[in-house]
Amino acid sequence: MRILQVNKFFYSRGGAETHFFDVIDLLTAHGHEVVPWSMKDPANAASDYEKYFIDPIDFQKRESWAREFKKVGHLLYSTEAAQKLDRFLTDVKIDIAHLHNVYHHFSPSIFAVFKKHRVPVVMTLHDYKLVSPNYRLFNRHGVCLCSRHHRYYEAVFKRCVDDSLPKSMVAALELSFHKLFQFYEKGVARFIAPSEFMRTLMIEWGEPAEKFVTLNNFLNPAWYASASLPAPLPRTGGYLLYMGRLSHEKGILSLISAVRPLTQVSLKIIGAGPLEDSIRTQIKNTPHIELMGHKEGAELARIVEGTRAVVIPSEWFENYPMSLIEAFAKGKPVIASAIGGIPEIVQEGVNGWMFPPGNARALRAIIERVWGYEDRVLQTAGRAAQAYVRGHNNPEVYYEKLMKVYDTALGKNFEGYASPT
Repeated sequence: MRILQVNKFFYSRGGAETHFFDVIDLLTAHGHEVVPWSMKDPANAASDYEKYFIDPIDFQKRESWAREFKKVGHLLYSTEAAQKLDRFLTDVKIDIAHLHNVYHHFSPSIFAVFKKHRVPVVMTLHDYKLVSPNYRLFNRHGVCLCSRHHRYYEAVFKRCVDDSLPKSMVAALELSFHKLFQFYEKGVARFIAPSEFMRTLMIEWGEPAEKFVTLNNFLNPAWYASASLPAPLPRTGGYLLYMGRLSHEKGILSLISAVRPLTQVSLKIIGAGPLEDSIRTQIKNTPHIELMGHKEGAELARIVEGTRAVVIPSEWFENYPMSLIEAFAKGKPVIASAIGGIPEIVQEGVNGWMFPPGNARALRAIIERVWGYEDRVLQTAGRAAQAYVRGHNNPEVYYEKLMKVYDTALGKNFEGYASPT
């Protein structure tokens, strides 16, 4: 098959992009021709199809009022995305389209074009934008459930999007408009939820249950192969490891608060994000906490292999964190917050330990306990972690299940697509 993979970023940026590129590699390895569609950016990977990519647009950058007004029109219904996709599908025959993160930058204008060219669509969900103006379901107070039952106006009153009234208003307007015409509900044949938690939440918040399937993320072959190797003993001394985005919802500040007084515990932090400068200042006189910046590939794997345990202190509804299953593959247990899809993965006392999200005191107590465990205890937990990966994150099993999702979409009789024009 010739499969269109769609994501607004075409470079390594976060867990969604990791999965996006892994899916491309997996499908290519099985003989499919994979065609990307994304947004132009200097950081992009090379592509023969870049001429069809949409022009760059930065919704975080403040510009003139005229430009900001144009951005609002773009995220509601982008004529540029529709026109470029129409030209793309006219020039290149596509059998099926697989969407990832497309909100804002592509807009639902693309669904009418897919229907015109008779291209069925499936979509992997990486966040909660389908049901809430606040795609993380997290605001300055913590978990945010205020938009449940289509009450999007609550996100405006509570400034749920970046604590900004204008951003919250635009996000609420965007979702209200999209729900009015049911663009995604009518335009997507199957939604893929990486965790059962996400699938259940989507259905409880009003999405059509028959269109949702749970399909756990897989690990690329290089990481997955580690799950079949003996779980290593932690290195002498060792350290704890955080790897992920440096932002409030990830709980990194709670982790630092928990570890700061534990001078006997070494913590390495891998990642980048909006809190990077703040964290650097906070740990300036804390030598047992080290900020290492962004790492990937063999260097990241080496650092994971040397840790005693990986800490996942998230305070938002984590879906199915890649960093967690990457740690498991390397035979490393985790200390993780009991939130979102994490309890589906972590078995208390078997392959890891959990604590209430945002509770630095409880996290500190678990860290002290785990730090004092004998190496053999951590190795046993690491073996259980690897067993989980072998049972749930096999790329070949994922491929077979994804093909069934594609087959279902290809055989589905679509409803008409709503269009505001």
